[in-house]
Amino acid sequence: MGNNKIQTKENKMLNKEQYSKKVDEIIDDYMKEGSDPEEIINRLKQASKELKEWYDTYGSKGILG
Repeated sequence: MGNNKIQTKENKMLNKEQYSKKVDEIIDDYMKEGSDPEEIINRLKQASKELKEWYDTYGSKGILG
């Protein structure tokens, strides 16, 4: 129950597979709801930031190995 309030940094990082899935979800949301393009851009920027954090922490070996 209380797990939502406590998030580790790792929860905010995305590996390549998670990133692709998240981008697909964001695009699906946009197509369904006709969301504000600015919101979609912000969500994509956030997903990209999370992917970069994952690379900075684990490096490419984490994805390949």
